[in-house]
Amino acid sequence: MEVILKEKFSFLPLFLTLSLLWAHPVGAQEPAPRTAPQAAPTTANQASDAPKTAPSPGPTTAPATVPGTVPGTVPRTAPVPQRIPVTAPPPRPKPADPDQAQRAKAEKEWLDALKSRPQLVSLQQNEGEGEDDVAQKLKNRLVLLGKKIFSNREWFDYWSKQKALATALSKLYEAHEKRMEGYDSRASQEMKNRAQGLANWSNLANEKVKNQDVYLQAIRTENDAVEERLEAVLETNVSERTVAAKSTFDLSPFQARRQNLAELKVRIAQQTDKLRVAEVELKVTQSQLEAEDILHKALEKDVELAKMERSIATAQAGSTDRSWRGIWSPIRDGAAAKVGKLEAEVSFGQDRKRSLKVEVELARSQVSYRNEKSKDLQKRYDESNSFQGWGEAAWATIYAWVLGPGWRVVFALIFIWLGVKAAKRVIRSLERTLVKAVEDEDPDNQSAEEQRAETIAGVFGGILRIIVSAVALLLALEQLGVNTGPILGSVAILGLAISFGSQNLVRDVVTGFFILIENQFAVGDVVEIGGKTGGVEKINLRSTWIREASGTIHIIPNGSVNAVSNLTRDWARAICHIGVGYGDDLSKVEEVVNKMGEKIFAEEEWKDIFLEAPFFVGVTELADSCVTVRCMAKTQPGEQWGATRELNRRLKIAFDEAGIEIPFPQQVIWTQQAG
Repeated sequence: MEVILKEKFSFLPLFLTLSLLWAHPVGAQEPAPRTAPQAAPTTANQASDAPKTAPSPGPTTAPATVPGTVPGTVPRTAPVPQRIPVTAPPPRPKPADPDQAQRAKAEKEWLDALKSRPQLVSLQQNEGEGEDDVAQKLKNRLVLLGKKIFSNREWFDYWSKQKALATALSKLYEAHEKRMEGYDSRASQEMKNRAQGLANWSNLANEKVKNQDVYLQAIRTENDAVEERLEAVLETNVSERTVAAKSTFDLSPFQARRQNLAELKVRIAQQTDKLRVAEVELKVTQSQLEAEDILHKALEKDVELAKMERSIATAQAGSTDRSWRGIWSPIRDGAAAKVGKLEAEVSFGQDRKRSLKVEVELARSQVSYRNEKSKDLQKRYDESNSFQGWGEAAWATIYAWVLGPGWRVVFALIFIWLGVKAAKRVIRSLERTLVKAVEDEDPDNQSAEEQRAETIAGVFGGILRIIVSAVALLLALEQLGVNTGPILGSVAILGLAISFGSQNLVRDVVTGFFILIENQFAVGDVVEIGGKTGGVEKINLRSTWIREASGTIHIIPNGSVNAVSNLTRDWARAICHIGVGYGDDLSKVEEVVNKMGEKIFAEEEWKDIFLEAPFFVGVTELADSCVTVRCMAKTQPGEQWGATRELNRRLKIAFDEAGIEIPFPQQVIWTQQAG
């Protein structure tokens, strides 16, 4: 029975344990039991705030024996209730910070950009205090405006960068503030303050960027106005320096009136220029005043923004975070100093506006004065330039000239004219003398020497006439009071230009001159030039004209004549070549040729043409069908072609009479009979 009971109730402890585990799983948290307040602990163990837990279940105590069990048997144990440990909830873990690296990088970039503040350039500097030179003052103002434009661009870039970096960093601070909310209220509040401060700083930077654009527009407007005013002032100074009065002591009435009109015209032009300068100065001064007004408004806006910058920096400098306070404290101090400088510059701008208003009024009075002055000078010019005034001046000038240097000028011109006539007669006499020196007794035929002499005489005569005429013209101009120095200089420059631009013409003239001087050929000569052969019909300094036997005429520039073959100079030679048969006796051929030469030389018709009797020279070639022999004779120049034709005719007749064969190409066929 006991065994049966043991077997029946042995599962009870296991069942109770499983039931408790099912109701309270291991590791599950239970709320702490509500207990009454206890007295202060007296020991170190009791001082702990952690809840006390029961010892873990385990076989540490013997099970209680159920009464009534049989000794020696396995005791029946009663189920022991398990004590479930009760623990306090753990603290909330620190939230993750995925933007920490990005936020640190953004903070570094913002701080680096914050420290690179450009230098503040003030327009409060004086442009040459106490200087009377307006141009120098304007130049100093231009330099200052140029520096201000450069500084404006630097501040524009600075605040644009501040706007972008502050906006990005503010968003990162807002995100971190939301993550820290509920975990660390102090850190969350610090991030919130930082985000708000950077948001305000970004809005300030945006306003600064807009105001820098207004600044730039005003500065550029004033810069353009100052440049125009400076240009007008410099033109006025140049115009005033060119004014110079001329003496009228030794001038004729006509010249004095003309000079007076010229001076009036110059003064009118100067007054017109000064009027234009005054109008430009009025315009640009008004532009400066308008630009100064815009600049003044921009400065006032900048003062307001500087105060806002000081306010933002002051608020952030009161932060409990030491590092954040260290960043904004220098910004607060710098903003305070900047406010003072800008307020002083606003005051200076007001004084400058008053000064520009005074300059505008002065410019208006200058415009009015220049208008009246120009009208007065124009009236005087019109009166002096009237027809009646010119007539009186002309009559007075003629009368004074006749009584003064007029008669001397007339006599001088007459003497110059007579001198030119005499010089030309001498030149013609020299030409005739040169031609007569080479004339022969034949008036019908002109020899080569005569042609050459006429050509040279004509060329040199023309050159001398040009020289005489040029000298006479210069002397006449000198007598009339014309300064010939510039004319001579112009002629020299013109000659130099012609010599460079017409090199071929100069070369032709020089070559033609030497052809005539050296008598290389003359009219009537038969020459070969550049592959063209013909008789010379005309030659001058520029070109040579030759005509071929066919009638074609060639005009050859003398500059292109590199080599000349003169076929009719001094004497010529008639040369004949004739072929005889291989079977003829050469001694007989020589005898026939010499007899024919002596006969023709003895005839009256040919005696003056041949300078010697034609004679046998010898064999010149052993051809395929004949033996070529040569016969030649010296002749008068230009007669060699007719003499050659006559020799050929006489040789044919003589060879026929002597039975000498003049062969011609033929073929001889030999046949050989067998055996």
